Amino acid sequence: FPDRVYVESTNVCNLDCIMCPTGLHIDTRPKGYMEWPLYTSIVDEIAPFAEAIVLHSWGEPLLHPRIIEMIEYAKARNLWVELSTNATRLDEEKARAVIAAGLDRIYLSMDGLTKQTYERVRGKADYETVLGNIERFLELKHELGSSVEADEQIVLLSETDAEGADFVERWRRRGAGIVDIKELDPWG
Repeated sequence: FPDRVYVESTNVCNLDCIMCPTGLHIDTRPKGYMEWPLYTSIVDEIAPFAEAIVLHSWGEPLLHPRIIEMIEYAKARNLWVELSTNATRLDEEKARAVIAAGLDRIYLSMDGLTKQTYERVRGKADYETVLGNIERFLELKHELGSSVEADEQIVLLSETDAEGADFVERWRRRGAGIVDIKELDPWG
């Protein structure tokens, strides 16, 4: 059995990122949120065998109205729980809820070191808001003594290539657990 199972909590996203099928509007599947009975049946089925559940794929999981409950449900069944977020919705209230729910790892995706690069890549996102959300999340993690692994990441694109080394240095100084420069996935 796989050690981790990806469960797409939603394929809805609030951004138009230049490297993503959702953001580029080429993913033609109907948009929606995983229904609770389907989610609980999947978790119940995999919990005896899998070590981890990953609650993202082509959408922004923090848009799911029951994402905190989804984390809690999986944690109650002894699963390691991860999600990746664009951090646009990771305000203080949501950050505290994610930490309290017991999330094990969060991938904080911020594709750009500068406002100009970030907003060009992320489409519709506000650099200052996202930067503030991520910095506050890292502060809360330490203030609350949370063991959540907070990994900062940037996708390697022609737009971000020149900022990679400085991006890594900035987020290491700010307390991110792992700072990752991800290769572009061509979704082939």
